[in-house]
Amino acid sequence: MAKRIKASNIFVYILLGLLIAGLIGFGINPPGGRRNLSIGAVGDEEILANTYALALNNEIQSASNRFGAPLTFDQALALGLDRSVLGQLLATAALDGEGRTLGVSVGDDRVRDQLLATQAFQGLNGSFDQTAYEFTLRQAGLTAPEYDNIVRKEDARQLLEQAIIAGLRPDATYAKTLLSYIGEARSFRWAVVKGNTGPQGAPEPSEDQINTYYQENPGDFTAPLTRKISYVWITPDQLSASLEIEEDALQKLYDSQPQRFNVPARRIVDRVVFPDQASAEEAMAELNSGSKTFTQVVESRGLTVGDVALGDVQKEDLASGAREGVFALTDPGIAGVLNSEFGPAIYRINAILEARLTTFEAAREGLREELAAETAVGQIDDRIVEIDDLLADGVSLEDIADETDLSFGTIDLTADSADGIASYDEFQTEANTVTQSDFPEVRQLAGGGIFALRLDAEVPPTLIPLDQVRPLVIDGWKTAANHAALVKKAEGLRLLLASGGDFKNLELESREELNMRRDAFVENAPVDTVRDVFELALNDVAIVAGDSSVILVRLTNVIPFAVDRADNAEVLANLQNQFGDQLAGDVFQAFATNLQDAAGVTVNQAVINAVHAQLTGTGGVPVNNAPAHNRMP
Repeated sequence: MAKRIKASNIFVYILLGLLIAGLIGFGINPPGGRRNLSIGAVGDEEILANTYALALNNEIQSASNRFGAPLTFDQALALGLDRSVLGQLLATAALDGEGRTLGVSVGDDRVRDQLLATQAFQGLNGSFDQTAYEFTLRQAGLTAPEYDNIVRKEDARQLLEQAIIAGLRPDATYAKTLLSYIGEARSFRWAVVKGNTGPQGAPEPSEDQINTYYQENPGDFTAPLTRKISYVWITPDQLSASLEIEEDALQKLYDSQPQRFNVPARRIVDRVVFPDQASAEEAMAELNSGSKTFTQVVESRGLTVGDVALGDVQKEDLASGAREGVFALTDPGIAGVLNSEFGPAIYRINAILEARLTTFEAAREGLREELAAETAVGQIDDRIVEIDDLLADGVSLEDIADETDLSFGTIDLTADSADGIASYDEFQTEANTVTQSDFPEVRQLAGGGIFALRLDAEVPPTLIPLDQVRPLVIDGWKTAANHAALVKKAEGLRLLLASGGDFKNLELESREELNMRRDAFVENAPVDTVRDVFELALNDVAIVAGDSSVILVRLTNVIPFAVDRADNAEVLANLQNQFGDQLAGDVFQAFATNLQDAAGVTVNQAVINAVHAQLTGTGGVPVNNAPAHNRMP
């Protein structure tokens, strides 16, 4: 059966918000308690501002849950959640109006059953509680008749929906056809046609051929959009090389990190503990005799190797009774039986990590680089205010480079630029958004550098004069000529294969691909190979030409998908249900749209803006001063 339509389900969320969150107090209503402000209407069926506020709030919460992070109101608007909610509420209003016109309604007994089943109205014993009912409605700002009317409308809407989509079920033929299309496979044999696809070996083109190729392929010889940028910059790496670092500072840094430069010996160890000495000795004997492996011993204790892994340990990490025995081994192996803090144990040494001592002299250069980089970052930070002041005084980038230790440079920035300063994302962002009217400002680079830039000019994509790209044009023509010759050669071979020839007889190295579906990929073959294969009849031969290769392919087998096989019944049923849901949704949407067109839709944007302002806490136009509805086109 088709899923419930979202346009109606939105009221389920609204009711939940009304009953649990008590969000009616958005401040949308004007003084005096008037409750007839609406954000729009379909015909005579109005949509109250509070209904829209609650629906939008719930939609934002739902989207936040899907994204895994709270959405801001601006983000929600950017995602179009407000328009989605408005569309759903207009569809719901259209249904309500149609239900009223047709006289579709539910009786008091149905409403009563709904009230009794609503969990928010139940007491501790699970039955309906009049006090809870009245309190919950009061918190939501609703009277009992108002809430009863909401429930009555919701049930009537469901009846109307069910009447619209009842019996809508696509024929199984559609699902079977699609499943057969997706599941069918092909087997084929293919071979690469040997020859040059590059410029090697092709004849020299004439001047006319060069000009024609140049004019017919302008995209290959057009310079991309280029932004001519001047900049100054400095990074810690540029500055640190010239910094003098005192010897005492290096020694102090070395002495402060003994764990880094004086690493003790370590072992990677597993340990299995036994309840008594006898069982430990018995297990050790089994290990020595080879009747059991260490893993089997561990498993006999009801453990896994992961349970007994100690990992990387120093001698002091082990119990005193095991230290010497474990660290006496010079190669990986078994040590035991040794005393642990939990009783007798057998240790397996998996790896031996020797002690490592790095002398001050060996560490000196690395320490100098660290301290120099740290010092450079601090000094660059100190320059930011100075450079900003110079820029504010109108000093040019060129003069800043003369007066400071920042370096001046220029770059013709394109989408492919990625070297030097263009390798920094911060520079790319600034350089691609700056305008010629912007004044240079200091910006920071990842790693502690700074820069400032200026846009000198922006050059649109421009066809490069032929004289400047002549070698490229000639190579392009040769490549195309070789490719055309290879395709022509392949056509001759294709005719031979199609008339009964064989790949082997034609001295073509072939490969066979079996049971390939439409989404398959064939390595070292043109990307369109599988697509083209599915266009062939059995035993047909085709040429598939890629950018760098040309192949011949023969279809050898067509493998249909056994859509009626018993083990595919579930897949077929799921696919048919999915189509049913889609069909029901489409039919219902068309029906709701037709109702809106017939009844006429009006939207009061001023009230909507006021709701948005209240939701964001920014105030806004008082809704009691909002102009009349504006009819939507």
